[in-house]
Amino acid sequence: MKTKNFVLDLVNYKRFPTRIIRLNHFDLGGDNYIRLQSMTNTTTTDINATVEQITRIVENGADYVRITTPTLRDVEALDEIRRKIRINYETPLIADIHFSPKVAFAALDVADKIRINPGNFIDRKRGVNYDGKKYNQELRKIEEVFQPILEKAKTHKKAIRIGTNIGSLSERILQKYGATPEAMVQATLEYIEIARRYDFHDIAISIKASNPRVNVWANRLLISSFIERGYDYPIHLGVTEAGNGIEGRVKSAVGIGALLIDGIGDTIRVSLTEPPENEIPVARKIVNHVLSSRNIGQWESVDKLFFNPFEYEPRKVDSAFLPPYPVVIVSSGDTYRNFVSPYVPDYVFVSNSSLLEAYQKDGINVIASGDKGLYRYLKLQDYSAVPKAKVFLEVSLNSLSKRGALAKMKKLKDVAIVLVPQSSNVVAELRLFLKKMIDNKIDLPIILKLRYKDSDLETLAIRAAIDSGVFFIDGLINGLWIESETLNDASELSRIGFEILQASNARISKAEIVACPSCGRSTFDVEAVTNQIKERFSKLKGIKIAVMGCIVNGLGEMADADFGYVGTGNGLVSLYYKKKLMKRNIKEEQALDELDRLIKAQQFNQKNI
Repeated sequence: MKTKNFVLDLVNYKRFPTRIIRLNHFDLGGDNYIRLQSMTNTTTTDINATVEQITRIVENGADYVRITTPTLRDVEALDEIRRKIRINYETPLIADIHFSPKVAFAALDVADKIRINPGNFIDRKRGVNYDGKKYNQELRKIEEVFQPILEKAKTHKKAIRIGTNIGSLSERILQKYGATPEAMVQATLEYIEIARRYDFHDIAISIKASNPRVNVWANRLLISSFIERGYDYPIHLGVTEAGNGIEGRVKSAVGIGALLIDGIGDTIRVSLTEPPENEIPVARKIVNHVLSSRNIGQWESVDKLFFNPFEYEPRKVDSAFLPPYPVVIVSSGDTYRNFVSPYVPDYVFVSNSSLLEAYQKDGINVIASGDKGLYRYLKLQDYSAVPKAKVFLEVSLNSLSKRGALAKMKKLKDVAIVLVPQSSNVVAELRLFLKKMIDNKIDLPIILKLRYKDSDLETLAIRAAIDSGVFFIDGLINGLWIESETLNDASELSRIGFEILQASNARISKAEIVACPSCGRSTFDVEAVTNQIKERFSKLKGIKIAVMGCIVNGLGEMADADFGYVGTGNGLVSLYYKKKLMKRNIKEEQALDELDRLIKAQQFNQKNI
């Protein structure tokens, strides 16, 4: 696939221009506010429960609400739900369709918009060898089935979201492209091109993955293909199966924020394994931070890439004394902190030298501002070579413009650069700094030091994840140092740092728990089970466990997981290892113990290979 630039300007915020889709009084795209949405997790045929949940979601500020609509009975229920909701709200209701074109066709009578998934909407055959002829035959079949839906949507002035998930790509696409960002883009473009042949353009597009790095690459590739083709369809952003708690918020902020800061995205859904109304305040914080920190025309435009935005090609550095993975640094101040695994920082900065010995006994490296200790913290203007010491050197973008600064930095050894941003647009400032470093062939490692006033842990975590996550996705920096003027708990700041690295796939410090947000298709309490699995298995560093409420996306979304816990019926669960079914339809009350036995058995087998 040919690719061009994915961004209009790397440092000055410019929103990718998209067409406007009319949805009641909540238009999507263009210069409209980035719309916030969520999805119900009730059984749609339970009309009262669904109406009550939609009401809570809307009252929390959602612009759109999506409702799972798998059958014609659900379409009938949605019609009644819409009538009840319309008494008080004009919020557009979106029918989420899987598997059934017949249901999609019927849903256009009652929903403001429908969502279809190219991976399971029409071509679902397995075990077929899709050579060139059969591949094209399947495309013609898709067009034949999709055409009446497009014509009806056009007549009724309804919108369609083409929503592709890496976890539910069709066999046909997988055989040709594999489970890759390119596969997601190609699957989406096929449906767009069919819609365009019938002059239907009220479409929104989403490409999602549970891995934020893959999520970002795929959406950048999509925008690159849009620029190449001249397409301008609104983009829906999200990270599937983000999980819950701080982890879910950080994962969403990394995967969504990295795109919003480059002007990509017209509506977002934060997929938390929590009550859906909880998603809207988090989504609002993500959008607000991106828009409040943007700058327009503050710096000279940069539209040429100096890194690979579609694959992981980390910046090569002279690592000096740093380990070969991104580090976490925190400031201890005058108080000793007892850090707990897996959130023990690599370095602790102390202003009180009496704490040196205490932290060193804990096996933690100590950075001191004075003349004691192996690691020193100095500013560029105060730097001179320190015998038998390794230096963390504070630098700002402005300091590079001073005479002789770049020449001085080229000669440095045993130094790690600590960039301290001076503006609210951290991403733009660090990108300019990185460009200067790369252009001048300075290969020193870079630590990003962020300082916030927030005392609210959730807000701070979201902001830090947006400001730093994109650089770990792109492999451009070597560590993170978070400070807060009001939140003085260094252990919590260390935790946020590790969560950002884990969400960015830059450094794994604990078990990765991938959990779907649950919906009307879920067959068990996904949130409760996720919490139980986190409590029981999080310390198993290096393994990935997927918790899926149903099999619609389950088998695909857990494709890169080691173990899968998938709902298959009321009170029944199936367990997987590396996509292989190991236990079928076991009772839910036995499932966690069975998962424990499965993990232990596989770990033993791996040790004895």
